[in-house]
Amino acid sequence: MANVFLRLCPRRGAPPSRRLRLGGFAYVEVLIAAALIAVILPAAIQSGLLTGAVVEEESNASARHEARVARVEMIRGMAYRELLLAAETAGNETVPSSFSDPDGTNARIVVNLARYDGDGDPFVVADPNFDGDNNAFTDYRGLLWVRVTTEGARGELVTLVRPNHLLPSAGN
Repeated sequence: MANVFLRLCPRRGAPPSRRLRLGGFAYVEVLIAAALIAVILPAAIQSGLLTGAVVEEESNASARHEARVARVEMIRGMAYRELLLAAETAGNETVPSSFSDPDGTNARIVVNLARYDGDGDPFVVADPNFDGDNNAFTDYRGLLWVRVTTEGARGELVTLVRPNHLLPSAGN
């Protein structure tokens, strides 16, 4: 019996408040732990769900971008006359061309084509306003403007296409 008393009270004659406890949790400790779990757990779950949604959206955005890049490459590989005919059929730069996906398609890719003179863009032509109207789509100089977007999503790709006879030869 004396050994048990020594384990409970390391110093002989120590007051009961200084005795060592054998184990277990106090009621207050259990309440504090439960309160912490109740506060932290929903935030952690929500954070995990949001991270999953962000990763999924990023994956979808990447897939849409790759689809736009593929469409631009397809258009750049086509015959210039076919592109010019599609631009003339569309009429202007705001009307989707025949190279767009059909209406109602999920993640529809819209391709806008227009004849282009480069007004207001000093990086495209030597005289950025040759015809004096500040409209890049009026005085056709052989360039075709191509814009590829995904309907209902952010991001677009814009490029210019020129006829093959205007391309520099391999010997130059």
